[in-house]
Amino acid sequence: MLVEPGSPIGPTTYDRGHPATLTLEHPVDAVLQRDLNTVRYLDGTGMYEIE
Repeated sequence: MLVEPGSPIGPTTYDRGHPATLTLEHPVDAVLQRDLNTVRYLDGTGMYEIE
């Protein structure tokens, strides 16, 4: 991990500098798919304002 739990973090200014890694777990596949779709949406077009 680049940041340990409880460590301070700064704002992201360039989202391609460090790829994200996350692990999703849930006994219901539909919940996992919903959450994965949410992550993809949040990283999609229109999420960031670029000047």
